[in-house]
Amino acid sequence: MNYFPDEVVENVFDYVTSHHDRNSISLVCKSWHRIERLSRQRVFIGNCYSISPEKVIERFPSLRSISLKGKPHFADFNLVPYDWGGHVYPWIVALAKSKVSLEALRLKRMVVSDESLELISRSFANFKSLVLVSCEGFTTNGLKSVAANCRLLRELDLQENEVEDHRIQWLNHFPESSTSLILDCIGDKGLEVVVSSCKDLQELRVFPSDPFGAGNTVVTEEGLVVISISCKKLMTNAALIMVAMNCPNFVRFRLCNADPTKADPVTQQPLDEGFGDRPVL
Repeated sequence: MNYFPDEVVENVFDYVTSHHDRNSISLVCKSWHRIERLSRQRVFIGNCYSISPEKVIERFPSLRSISLKGKPHFADFNLVPYDWGGHVYPWIVALAKSKVSLEALRLKRMVVSDESLELISRSFANFKSLVLVSCEGFTTNGLKSVAANCRLLRELDLQENEVEDHRIQWLNHFPESSTSLILDCIGDKGLEVVVSSCKDLQELRVFPSDPFGAGNTVVTEEGLVVISISCKKLMTNAALIMVAMNCPNFVRFRLCNADPTKADPVTQQPLDEGFGDRPVL
């Protein structure tokens, strides 16, 4: 069925980004299956136990990015036994052993140990993106290994994870190449360290795990002072305007407010001006 050279077909396949569509085209004929297998760089595994990592690596030797899901979704409601499994370490060992040039790893509801993060940071020279959602088992020591050793890291996305804080300075180890940071627990001091370390930062999201809480994880104007200029309080028109004026490299800026009807705390005016026709906002 293949009427074109393999190189042409492979170039066409490069425009097919959907995992479902890539699976479908691999079933058309033996020739397409071979071309798709050898050219595929992104793989999604909906159940980490549905296939062995060795089988995945054998089928997709050009693998660069892998997404893995561990525990079922009802684990979010504590309906899964503690020792259910979902450990990512066997996958990391297999990937490192096979010399895969891994660049991106996305994990959801998996057990991620510090040993796993250390192995990632030492095994993949071109590693650029780490996304951990609803994962557990690691500490700030493991995050420090990634931040300190993955010098091409551009994206770190940590959401709804159970992270043991060892009170170490891990945020200041990020390379300047980082352009996207998504965190749900950082605080003013952490935000200042991140922004001062990542000069090329273009996207920053901070989602508080407890939007009504208090303590050292709360972000106020002190955390924004490095990327804006002396904002009086968080979520003022002046603060939003200063962010827009002083951060020309930002391509996306999202600020989540628990009370969208809340006025400017200084002037008591609506936040219309701050969210007006500023390009960055």
